[in-house]
Amino acid sequence: MMNIRLLQVPYDSGHRACRMGCGPAHLVANGLPERLTALSVQVETELIEADGPFPAENQTTFELFRQVAGRVSLADHQAVFPIVLSGNCDMSLGSLAGLSPGRIGIIWFDAHSDFRTPERSYDGFLDGMGLAMIAGLCWRWATATVPGFRPLSPERLLHVGGRLLKEEVAWLNEAGVGYLPAGEMQHKGVERALPRCLDELRRHVERIDLHLDLDVLDPTIAPANDYARENGLTPEQVARAFELIADRFEIAALDVAAYDPARDPDGKLLQVALDLISQVVTLRATRP
Repeated sequence: MMNIRLLQVPYDSGHRACRMGCGPAHLVANGLPERLTALSVQVETELIEADGPFPAENQTTFELFRQVAGRVSLADHQAVFPIVLSGNCDMSLGSLAGLSPGRIGIIWFDAHSDFRTPERSYDGFLDGMGLAMIAGLCWRWATATVPGFRPLSPERLLHVGGRLLKEEVAWLNEAGVGYLPAGEMQHKGVERALPRCLDELRRHVERIDLHLDLDVLDPTIAPANDYARENGLTPEQVARAFELIADRFEIAALDVAAYDPARDPDGKLLQVALDLISQVVTLRATRP
């Protein structure tokens, strides 16, 4: 029987259980463990909380990176599949740090680039720098405190589903990070657009950390958060993309981020999220 560990990180910008930090508990309280158990897998949940008494965005976030890295590392060594449910996307840095080194990479489903640095950030929002930190472009002294973290070279990174500003596309291109925008997937179809990118990534990577920011989905379902952008992917497109990924890589961990339940009063996006998480677990359980 496949074992799964749901790691809840209920923080948004260092603040517990507010805005997107409410997402992890909402997913767990509204059927995620039951949906996964119905797939004949064993599910356990853990809550990760910061120890510091004062919620400071940067200090608390890096503390949580370190905790997530330790919990994911334990799961990886126990042959338990870790699913990290977090308020912020940058928590994938901790998840990635906990995975065994080697031919590891990350596929980043997100409406936004998350490739800003302090020098090119207009608001200093740390969560907008997650992929840049993973690439080793910023916060190097702080990321070095995360056990197991090693920056990934650009050929091990693939960004999918973005609706990015021109300068953000230029940053990814200049760094050599693979990028497949939502518009190209919609125009060509997932079957034609994605395999080329995956095959290029497969030259360098065997295992992947699969990052799913729910705002990669079109907000006509329901906005995932306050930063949702129009012209996103459909659930069917994301689901098909996951199948193509699982055909080529071992999915070593799944990170689900940036869901604000207050923006989804009818629970429509909740059901999509449960479906997509369940799909990844099924793919992980049925692929060799």
